[in-house]
Amino acid sequence: MLLWTDTFWRLRRIVLGLGIATLIGLAVGVANGPIPYIRASFAPFISVIAVIPPMAALPVLFIVLGRDETSKATLIVIDITPFLMRNPALRIEELPIEQLIKAQTNLPNVPAVSLVQIGIGGWHVPREAVAQIRARNTNLLTMRDVEELGIGKTAEIALELAWKNVDAVSMSFDIGCVDCGSGTGWPEPGGFLPREVLRLIALIDAEGLCGVEVVEVSPPYATSDISSLLGVRVIVAVLFTLVAHGKLGAHRAMIDKPVRH
Repeated sequence: MLLWTDTFWRLRRIVLGLGIATLIGLAVGVANGPIPYIRASFAPFISVIAVIPPMAALPVLFIVLGRDETSKATLIVIDITPFLMRNPALRIEELPIEQLIKAQTNLPNVPAVSLVQIGIGGWHVPREAVAQIRARNTNLLTMRDVEELGIGKTAEIALELAWKNVDAVSMSFDIGCVDCGSGTGWPEPGGFLPREVLRLIALIDAEGLCGVEVVEVSPPYATSDISSLLGVRVIVAVLFTLVAHGKLGAHRAMIDKPVRH
């Protein structure tokens, strides 16, 4: 009888520890793979705790939780969870980028046909990007198109495509599209001049935006803070244009949601 009782409590401890570790590991691991913000927050922490021997935490667990089943199940969770968090993230990172992009952009309220990309990849657009653009039926205006059409016509085409059958438009500005040489994680030669991109942004923002973001600004990579200064200038230009045309806050009723206490 003592054997079966001891076996029951050992199995209960293992199942409880494995269950909690699996839930935490899968939730964090799956989110840690495709979402950069979560990966930047959790990846360093996971890498540190993964190399800490679980037995090093045993005295602390005994002091805090006592010597009953709770501390023993918690030790199993501490032992297994870091590896369960790392493995899904690593497997997701091995997936083709096309699958991740498709999963992140397959939203019913954000149709891919309304996406307009201008000047991505500098003068030479990557073949992988072109293949994904064709597969998703999105829109691309290359730097060659911009040079031939001019900034004004490029903005006109982009606005016509982006505003077709939608209620609001947002803009994501990648600092790497500007040929500033440094201060970004992926500099591309043959991009926009700063004055060209500021003019383009002014024309696009005049119609109103519900949101804007500036991405890929990396001050440690810059030699003279040029990308940081340009990123700030872009935000200021957006706000100035929205105010000048009476569009600032025009989408507030659509974006704001009632807060319930």
